[in-house]
Amino acid sequence: MIATDQTQPTVCVNHPAVETALRCSRCEVPICGRCAVNTEIGTRCPACSGRPTSIIYEVSAALMVRALLFGLPVAVLIGIGMGQWLIWSFWWALLLGIGIGEAVARGANERRGGRVTDNCRPMCPAGARRRILVEYAHDLWPVAC
Repeated sequence: MIATDQTQPTVCVNHPAVETALRCSRCEVPICGRCAVNTEIGTRCPACSGRPTSIIYEVSAALMVRALLFGLPVAVLIGIGMGQWLIWSFWWALLLGIGIGEAVARGANERRGGRVTDNCRPMCPAGARRRILVEYAHDLWPVAC
C-alpha cells in the first residue's frame, strides 16, 4: 500500500486559489468546478474533453447585475398586477415566471447556467410579495386603490 501525503491541499491547475477534490478522469489533473467538463465517460479537464467550455455559461459579475436590474422591475410590475386583479392570479403567476425568465435572459445577453438561475430565483417570491403588499394596501385604503 502506498502512503499519500494528505497535509497539502489540492488546488486547481488553472485556478491556484481554488481548493478541489475533483480530478480529470483521463489525466488525473486536479480541476475545479469551473474547469470541469462533463462528458459521457466522466468529468474531464478542458484539454482532455476535446471541446472547449461554452461561452454561453460564462457570466461576469457585470452581466449578473444587469440581469438582476432587468428582472426585478418585471417582478414588481407583475406583482402589482397580481394584487390588483386577483381573479387572474393563475395567469399573472404564469406571466411572472415567463416575464422574469425573459427579462433576465436578455439582461445577461442570453447567457445561461447555474449562476444566473441561482441569483435570479428570488425574484418570483419578490413579485408575489408585492402582490400581498398591494392586497394589504387595498384593505387599508380601499378608496385610494
